[in-house]
Amino acid sequence: MGSSTSARFGTRVVLVGAAVAAVAGTQAASAAGKSTTLRLTSTQIKDSIVQGVDIAASRDAQAGKTAGYDVTSCTVDPRTHLAACDFALARPGGLIIGRVKVDVTTGRGSGVVTGGTRRLAGAHGTVTVAPGAQGSSVITLTFRR
Repeated sequence: MGSSTSARFGTRVVLVGAAVAAVAGTQAASAAGKSTTLRLTSTQIKDSIVQGVDIAASRDAQAGKTAGYDVTSCTVDPRTHLAACDFALARPGGLIIGRVKVDVTTGRGSGVVTGGTRRLAGAHGTVTVAPGAQGSSVITLTFRR
C-alpha cells in the first residue's frame, strides 16, 4: 500500500483506532471474571504515515476529562476500505492492547481486546467503534480479566 492511500484514509483510521484504545483502559474490571463496559471519546493528537502505515496518538476522554492516551498502528486495504488496527492504551493500572477492523468509509468497526499488563493483565473482550462529534470517535468496550 502506498503513502497516498494511507494519507487519503489516515485521519479517519487513526481516530477510530485511537478511540478503541482509549476505551479499553479507563478502568480495570472490579472483580476477576466480572464484565466491565466502558464508553469513551477519542480525539487525535498526532498522526504520521510511516512506511505506508498510519501511526497515531490520541487523547481519550470520559465525561470530558482525560481518561488516558493511546497509540494505534493501522493499515488500510484500498480495495475493501477496511483498516486493520493494533492499539495500546496507557493507564495508571497498566496497558491494554487489542485489534480492531474499521470501515474507513463509515467510521464503524469492531474488534477484540487481546491482553493487558499489571492490573489489566489477562483482559479480553470486545470493542465497537462509531463516529463521534467534531471528528472524534466513540468507543464501547466490554471486557473481563
